[in-house]
Amino acid sequence: MEVKGKRVLVVGLGKSGVASALFLASRGARVTVSDAKSEELLRNEIPALLDRGITVETGKHGERTFRDQDLIVVSPGVPDTLWPSPAPTARRPPPR
Repeated sequence: MEVKGKRVLVVGLGKSGVASALFLASRGARVTVSDAKSEELLRNEIPALLDRGITVETGKHGERTFRDQDLIVVSPGVPDTLWPSPAPTARRPPPR
């Protein structure tokens, strides 16, 4: 998948989230990262991300952050309870 110029959100700033964000940025993606941890708890990770032009959101996962993304990458350590239940699937007409 070509990510150059795509808006990509990485959720979770553990080791895999940081690595994903840096990789995607190196491939030309417009990367935003989001983590519920405070800025203070992420002080070691944030400078490398900002140095590469990655937008950083800490302290929450803002609803607006998730809008208009081309791709969302969820780190393995992010609990699945963060996500709302799946949207209902489109209804198909009955077979004829």
